Formats: sequence, C-alpha cells, structure tokens
Amino acid sequence: MNIKNRISISSLSLAAAATLAALPMTVQADAFGSLTVSAQVAPVCEIVTTAPVAFGTLDPTIDNDTAGSVTWQCTTGTSTEIRLDGGAQGAADGTARQMSDGGTNTLPYQLFSDVTRTTEWLNTIGAGVSVTGVGYLGGDTISVYGRVAQPDAAAAINASYTDTVTVTIIF
Repeated sequence: MNIKNRISISSLSLAAAATLAALPMTVQADAFGSLTVSAQVAPVCEIVTTAPVAFGTLDPTIDNDTAGSVTWQCTTGTSTEIRLDGGAQGAADGTARQMSDGGTNTLPYQLFSDVTRTTEWLNTIGAGVSVTGVGYLGGDTISVYGRVAQPDAAAAINASYTDTVTVTIIF
C-alpha cells in the first residue's frame, strides 16, 4: 500500500466519523420487568434415632426406673404428636405394656412423658407428647421415662425380658 492510499483511507475514516457524530444520538432507557419467585415448604417429620429404655438388672424391693429418648425433627412450626404403642406383647393403645422372655413369661412396665412418672405415654389421640418442629438444622430429643413397678419386679421369673415399642410421629 502506498502513502496516497493510506491518506485516502484515513480521510474516509475521518469523514465517516464526522458523519456519525453529526447524527442525532438517541439515548435508550433501561427496561425493567418482574420475575416471580415462589416456594412451598412441606410439613415433614421423621424419627432420627432412639436410645433404649434399658432397665438392667431389676431390684425386686423398689420401683425400677430408667430413661431412654427419641430424637426427631420436623419442618419449623409443624405441630405434631409423638406416640408410643403398646409394644409386641402389650395393648395397642399402650395402656398395658409387657416385656417377654421369648416364651410364656412376661414382665409389665410403663412408659411416661415426665420425670415424675405421672403422665403415661400412650398411643391414643392427645395421650402422646405434643411437640412443634424446630427445623432440619438439627434434631430435638425428648426423654422417655420407664418404670417396672416393685410388685411386678418382685413377681417376675428369673429371665431376660425385651419388648419393641413403635414410635409414631403424627403430623
């Protein structure tokens, strides 16, 4: 390319720039809209873990007390009731629970929602333990207080007894 061509191209570029500068400029404003975002948090509850109500070796001269626990979690604000059934050998409503030695021998026991063992924890509406969910950032634990009454411990046949209670959380 020679110098003459370079000058022509430069002259044309300047002429084009001057023409564009002379045109009226239109300023465009920003455009706005909206975007809806929504969610529904479902009421969800679960039993996380349980710790056994283990009486150990019973003393036949006293009421034998111990405690276990239920760890649960629910969506924040979910009102629930935790119920305990009567176990494998007891009444479905929990009013008569008993452990078994695997044969014909049984050992009655009770489960309570309070440390003083005055409120029996049952499997009927309103006789469970009412709780409100605190979210899924960590479970909440509630104690289960057990008792084998002295007369039942005194009358029991020498054996090892067990039972399995179903924990239900109603929501």
